[in-house]
Amino acid sequence: MSTSSEAAFSVTNDQCLDLEQVLSHEWLETNGLGGYASSTLYECHTRKYHGLLVCSLAQPEGKFVLLSKLETELVVRQAGFDFNLNKYPGVYYPSGHNYVEQISCGIHPKTIYRLGDIRLERSIMVPRGENVVLVRYELLSASEDVLLCLRPLLAYRDFHTTIRANHAINGSTRKEANGFSITPYVGMPTLYVTADRARQWTEQGNWYYNLEYIEEQERGLDYQEDLFCPGILSIDLQLGEAVIVRASIDEAREQPSVTWERELRRREQALKRYASDDALLRMLKARSESLIIRNPRQEMSIVAGYHWFAEWGRDTMIALPGLTLACARNEEAMQILTSYGKHVRGGLIPNYLATAGDNHAYNSVDASLWYVWATQMYLRYTNDRDGVEANLLNGVGRILRAFAEGSVQFVVPQENGLISVGNEHTQLTWMDALVNGRPVTPRHGLAVELNALWYNALCFYLEFTDEKDRRLVEIRDAAKAAFMPTFWLPDRQYLADCVRPEGPDISVRPNQIFAVSLPHSPLDDNAMRGVVRRVRDDLVTPFGLRTLSPDHPDYVGWYEGDPAQRDSSYHQGTVWPWLVGHYVEAALRIASHPATVAEGLWDCFEPLFQQHPREAGLFCVSEIFDAEPPHRPNGAIQQAWSVAEIIRTQQLLHDAMTASS
Repeated sequence: MSTSSEAAFSVTNDQCLDLEQVLSHEWLETNGLGGYASSTLYECHTRKYHGLLVCSLAQPEGKFVLLSKLETELVVRQAGFDFNLNKYPGVYYPSGHNYVEQISCGIHPKTIYRLGDIRLERSIMVPRGENVVLVRYELLSASEDVLLCLRPLLAYRDFHTTIRANHAINGSTRKEANGFSITPYVGMPTLYVTADRARQWTEQGNWYYNLEYIEEQERGLDYQEDLFCPGILSIDLQLGEAVIVRASIDEAREQPSVTWERELRRREQALKRYASDDALLRMLKARSESLIIRNPRQEMSIVAGYHWFAEWGRDTMIALPGLTLACARNEEAMQILTSYGKHVRGGLIPNYLATAGDNHAYNSVDASLWYVWATQMYLRYTNDRDGVEANLLNGVGRILRAFAEGSVQFVVPQENGLISVGNEHTQLTWMDALVNGRPVTPRHGLAVELNALWYNALCFYLEFTDEKDRRLVEIRDAAKAAFMPTFWLPDRQYLADCVRPEGPDISVRPNQIFAVSLPHSPLDDNAMRGVVRRVRDDLVTPFGLRTLSPDHPDYVGWYEGDPAQRDSSYHQGTVWPWLVGHYVEAALRIASHPATVAEGLWDCFEPLFQQHPREAGLFCVSEIFDAEPPHRPNGAIQQAWSVAEIIRTQQLLHDAMTASS
């Protein structure tokens, strides 16, 4: 499998026959509204989340797979050749992959099919800002005209579920210019499918039964469903001709070809924006816009990941610097910070933003402290002190005073300036997995990273107030004085993960690294070196940091099994790539020779930077990896804080390596 100078991923003819390998690669197209199109390279869906038109709706609220597939058949001399591939019980059918000559994914996914001297190219793009998917067909070579027959397969269900054949569906269609429209269920949007030109639309409603999604089967989830085909759209194709098919919940205002060309130019300009980066990083930066959306409330926001994550406050704040500031999207950064600032309640920003309305979830403590860090990073990148003071500082102050006064739910300020959170039933930090209603990784009490974030936030805010808030000054000074005596384990030379009345939790976890990486650290130099050394020796892998040392009896090396098994291993060893950014920042902070250290760090994480974006989700960064070699990627194929921190980390390393030259 090869790449071009523009980092396009390509699968050649002989490699196309490796079914398992090709199905392990997924592409993702997003619309900037929370919707997307996604599948495997063969467009054989392996997840219930795969679909050609997946829309984020306000009414009904949620994300819905509307158009699952647009199946392609080529008719030559009245003989039909099916270019599709689906998984059914015990078989893959039809065997359309045998016609594949080449598959590539760069600026958009593209497949070339070959049938004798006939070569047909199929490309897919999702325009930004529209609930639209475009599928382009071009006849590259042929000795005669052919007939293109397209069969849309409809799911029309919430993307977390599957659907079965039912009598509630209204299968009747309405003819549109060069296509059709259908409203299969009451209360759901109408689907419009039209082309630049078409011979005819033939209504022919029938069900496709028992399609299987192997990824869901492996996860122990519902993995079979039925899809409805309302008919066949027929299009004549001549040599050198191209036709574009548009599917949307909105009626077309222009020819599909016009929309295609505009979106293509927009993407080409986005790549040029990062011309100084290498080809792969350029593609990562350009495609990272997939995670930045304008939600149904018309607020700029960040999706925590694809396919199944929503807008999460903690993830948004951690991802914001890498997705926006490191990609020259400063205006978007300010809009996101301002929007979240408006949703602060009782000192907390939402951990989850509802798709519509204001029924947000306020069930994390660290999200608000990460908000302060994101504001801090905004100032570092932009030097926009006036913007921070005018738009963000008041919200930061309200958050910190709420924490200090003890008015934040589950937060108990201590006399020594530190903060204690939650109880044995809560999960208020990022290690928040639950099994049977109980936290897998109990972290109530004095959590190390919460207190590092708390101290850093106080220092940052007081820089703006010239230390006029004497109460916060006293708390900051007390917290710094108490941090080392509370968390430092002198006989072990690292920090406790959390501390409760019964004693410290001495598990080696990555949460201690933030006490070194954050701009204001409560540690002395010796403690910083001890933390970095322990994290390096126990937790660092080529794809990120383990969440627990392999020496711990609760360590789990592989993320697999049913939902309960996976949740039980989620933070018990599983590798998270987003932690790389803070580890690198910490290692550079203590380095006597940053350039040399940066070179070593680049070599260490090169598989994450160079290998991984060409596996799993193409030009994406996965949510997690197995803790044990070969560190198989898992979870969501495109995680906001993963891709953000990989972008930010590469910038940190580049800056360190070039600073001395």
